[in-house]
Amino acid sequence: MAKKFGKFLLGVTAAGAAAAGVYYLLKKKNEDELEDEFEDDFEDDDFELDDDLGAVSERGYVPLTPSSDSKEEKEESCSDEFDKAVEDAVAEADKAVEDIASEDEKASEEAADMGSASDASTQKSE
Repeated sequence: MAKKFGKFLLGVTAAGAAAAGVYYLLKKKNEDELEDEFEDDFEDDDFELDDDLGAVSERGYVPLTPSSDSKEEKEESCSDEFDKAVEDAVAEADKAVEDIASEDEKASEEAADMGSASDASTQKSE
């Protein structure tokens, strides 16, 4: 019994490997055909690298290691910009607080006027 099962398992494994091989070959063949179809789309006849690039002396290059002076200048300008932004934000907040305080003051005065008017009307009716 074990001998038959071993042969069966070997046969199934061989059939699976053969099926996987055929699948891989068909898949690879289809990918190659798709690449051939789109290959012409990526070729640009008008593009000439030598014509598009200027002379070596005309090209501007960026150094790979920036100088420390420019880093310090950038830090200073960033800190200046940050300080200005903070000052602007504080000024806006102060203005908003003043506006709210003046609105509260006006509302308090109106409430006091209404309260005194209602007290006067109650005194007249008595």
